[in-house]
Amino acid sequence: SKQSLVKAREFEGNFTELQKYQLFFAEGIIYYFEKQYQDSLVSLEKAEKYLSPSMEPAEIGEFHLIKAMVYYFLDITTLSAVHAARAVENFKSLEPLNFLLARTELVQGMNYLDMSDYELAEEHLHRALSTCKKIENQSLLASTNLNLGLLYVTRGLPATAIRYLEDALEGKQERIELNIL
Repeated sequence: SKQSLVKAREFEGNFTELQKYQLFFAEGIIYYFEKQYQDSLVSLEKAEKYLSPSMEPAEIGEFHLIKAMVYYFLDITTLSAVHAARAVENFKSLEPLNFLLARTELVQGMNYLDMSDYELAEEHLHRALSTCKKIENQSLLASTNLNLGLLYVTRGLPATAIRYLEDALEGKQERIELNIL
């Protein structure tokens, strides 16, 4: 919580580099979930100074995923794609983190869709779809199907789009239904 961060800042002068990373990363995540993307980016930039190759791949991947999502919501698609690619590299060998891998592939597909690179968008969205099915995450599966539907509508393939949009609705995800309307 923000209160914990305020308390932690009192001791920041005594923090190790890892603790400084954790402080700024936590701050970036809090701002992200509050949809304060610019503030989140500032905190993540501070955290990145302390990101170390000796950290666990899961930690590094999570950092790049959050940063990719912040850039995505700030409409800085190219940098979002760069960080999503870095996250994928860190997650792809860690099977217990397949949820994060699927989420990253979904973000990457959305980036390429925004950049009108439909082939790469399709490739990443289908990877996300495959992983979602493997881990049986219905919410992420519905989001991926929705984005595949959007991709095929954009490409002028309505018959293919309908299949994915129907699959997205099949999961009865209220958030997805509202996005389609």
